[in-house]
Amino acid sequence: MEPVVEASGRVLEAARTAEPSGGGASDGGILAGLRAAAIAGISAIPDLSVTRGRLRLIAEHPELASRSYDALAPQRDGARLYLVAQGVRESAARYLCAAYLGATFEAWMQWAAGTDPDPGPYLAEAVGVLRVPASRPGG
Repeated sequence: MEPVVEASGRVLEAARTAEPSGGGASDGGILAGLRAAAIAGISAIPDLSVTRGRLRLIAEHPELASRSYDALAPQRDGARLYLVAQGVRESAARYLCAAYLGATFEAWMQWAAGTDPDPGPYLAEAVGVLRVPASRPGG
């Protein structure tokens, strides 16, 4: 999981420093950064079939699933910093990060349960259900 989190973190960091802060990005632009970060991790996985097997094992054991959320703390922190840089209030950014991690984790689990070779569409759909809160500073 570490290479995936690291790849996502690099994309979020690049997006955070490249985009002007202060809330200028639209909802779609903000979510595009999260979507890119979620999908970036796919290329960091050397063998998707092994990953699918591990995710299926995690799905069968709730205690493993709960530990997986804790392991995503670096991704959660990176996503929060990215969202705040995009003008999302700190409190709203924390909630949106929780939704982002939950949705993308579920996307990986749904992908693992099937036979589709590409998890990308699952991750894109998961991010697609998120919404950036309307009440941002100055907006």
